[in-house]
Amino acid sequence: MSRKPKRQKTYLQHLKQKGSEQCNFCKFKDNPAEVVADHRLFWITTNLFPYDMWDNQGVETHLMIVPKRHVQAIGDFTNAESKEFLALVSLYEENGFSLYLRAPTNSSKSIPHQHSHLIRTDNKHYSFMFYMSKPHINLMK
Repeated sequence: MSRKPKRQKTYLQHLKQKGSEQCNFCKFKDNPAEVVADHRLFWITTNLFPYDMWDNQGVETHLMIVPKRHVQAIGDFTNAESKEFLALVSLYEENGFSLYLRAPTNSSKSIPHQHSHLIRTDNKHYSFMFYMSKPHINLMK
């Protein structure tokens, strides 16, 4: 998974500015403009900083499943949340989305509110990719 350099830079700047303010995901109840679908226990949102590549394929759509209740892990879900989560994953899987989520202890997890990425790719496999961290170079064929 990766973002284009400009998008990654914007994302990193956002993380630095965020500070210790209220959880970004808990704010969805006050800012429904970012919510694509409002379910009983979960929101489906667009990712403000979507990935550009996933599994060596271009990303067409990058959504997230976010529980309305602030929890850090799927293991914290109630039975009702687990049932609705599985139903949503199944629905989006039927529509060509893959699921990705990080454990609460994963150092790459930028927001400590459980969220799962729903990613639909363009199904075009790139046979060559080259990454370097400094400077960031992303060559694809």
